[in-house]
Amino acid sequence: MTVEQMSFVAEYVKARIGRLNQALQAKLADLLDEDQPALEQGLNALLLAELVPEPWNPAWDM
Repeated sequence: MTVEQMSFVAEYVKARIGRLNQALQAKLADLLDEDQPALEQGLNALLLAELVPEPWNPAWDM
């Protein structure tokens, strides 16, 4: 892959992440307006999922 191709891919990914971020922010705003307790439960579940480590896979040591 050439430097130009990698640069193009990097810009595409950056733009895609930006669009996803905007969509998530809009959805979050909608949820805040509609159902505060459900949103808090969902965010708490996501936080817990990030805090609980995945089981160790011995193949990762290779």
